Amino acid sequence: LLENKDENNARILTLILFNEKNEENFDFYNLFTTFSLNFMIVISGFHINLLFKIFDKTKLLKYIVVISFLYLLNLSISSLKAFLYYSLKKINAKFNMKFNNMDLLSFIMIALLFINPSYCFNLGFIYTFLFSFSIDLINNVISKNNYRAKIVKKLLIYMISLPLILIILS
Repeated sequence: LLENKDENNARILTLILFNEKNEENFDFYNLFTTFSLNFMIVISGFHINLLFKIFDKTKLLKYIVVISFLYLLNLSISSLKAFLYYSLKKINAKFNMKFNNMDLLSFIMIALLFINPSYCFNLGFIYTFLFSFSIDLINNVISKNNYRAKIVKKLLIYMISLPLILIILS
């Protein structure tokens, strides 16, 4: 794995930046999985928000970069949801609308289902919205942010996601 540094760097970058798994980077993918580092190669809201933060000063450029990145990812559901959520939050704040996070997530979910109704059978779609709604609901119910509350929040999210994880793994 460590012999061809330039080739290995390119393989790792394609895995991390574009979540592209193929025969060439399969060994690296297995390493990420073995050491529980999959969160680094799953494109999510974290990556989209990171791009928005990096290009924060240039309003038009940041949208061009993020939209281009979305197309490179073949408009994956979780990254598309993150992009739409970020955009709607900005619009909500700019025009002083009173939509909360649950409203925005609902708008996005309905819009995506309207565009492609078969998304309701996609585990990625179900998973990303299940987590998003669960996190928002739990944060609304448990408003405290102390150590004990954080543990309870994490346990509740785990308990909500566990049945779906078991279905996927079976």
